[in-house]
Amino acid sequence: FAIQGHLPAMRCERARMRQVFQNLIDNAVKYMREEGPRTITMSVSWEGDQIVMACKDSGMGIAADELPHLFHVFRRAKSASMMKIPGKGVGLASVKSIIENYHGRLWAESTAGEGTTFFVAVPRSHFEFEKQEVA
Repeated sequence: FAIQGHLPAMRCERARMRQVFQNLIDNAVKYMREEGPRTITMSVSWEGDQIVMACKDSGMGIAADELPHLFHVFRRAKSASMMKIPGKGVGLASVKSIIENYHGRLWAESTAGEGTTFFVAVPRSHFEFEKQEVA
């Protein structure tokens, strides 16, 4: 597990934001491949008026046709059902709802067999900066 970058203090409900990252990290662990590299990397970047946080894993990945449905309640990737990975399909829908309450957005990029990256973008207005941090 690695963390890259610095995230300034965020004005938010601590429990809700913990739920966001706990869910993303738990999913990365849950869908990790048995063999090969097993990594999870959290990173932070500044993009215009947003801060983008990414959770990248080296797991089994998600088929391209399933990506648009990931954030719907009770929808799970077909591979999760076939592999009998526990879950109900509400975690990512909850993450999306929380992030949207902060006027942010959530999306994923993935390649089956190579891993997935979940991106969380939140407006900079939700963060507290010291003078030297403002870009």
